[in-house]
Amino acid sequence: MPAFLLVLVLAGEEIPDLLQKLAAEHPDTNPLLASVNRYHRQEEARHLSFARTTLPELYAHTGRLERLRIRHFAPVVIQLLFRMFVHPGVYSAVGLPGWKTWQAVNRTPERLAVRYHATRNIVRTLVDTGVFERGHVPRGWRALCGVDRFGEPVGPELSLPLPAASTS
Repeated sequence: MPAFLLVLVLAGEEIPDLLQKLAAEHPDTNPLLASVNRYHRQEEARHLSFARTTLPELYAHTGRLERLRIRHFAPVVIQLLFRMFVHPGVYSAVGLPGWKTWQAVNRTPERLAVRYHATRNIVRTLVDTGVFERGHVPRGWRALCGVDRFGEPVGPELSLPLPAASTS
């Protein structure tokens, strides 16, 4: 199911791309880590370009089962992928209750805005390449990306203020 795989590739590139962008631009990020994030984003841009270019051709040859997986199963997988980018063990490692903190964090408006921002490019690609018709974005994708049936944003926009650089 190559078209389904490319949809997941889009997710596997768009989500870390946004997280790396936010980290690279944050004033408290170590300069070496910021540099690595910028380099990795360049590599991801090539993967995204390949997936966007190849998807329409592959989708044209998909069967009913693969189309159903893209429409209904892919948003479930992508939401799980997004939620697991920060594993609950991270919170446990700093002395917080792991799963409880992880669940609370994943419900915050800020985290939701990041998810929307990271996944809207995916649904935009699916609409632009004809995988979804304008006005017919499936419900699961609308919930994942915070968009309406046309693929237009309806949820919170990403506006995470970056803290001022520390002077210490």
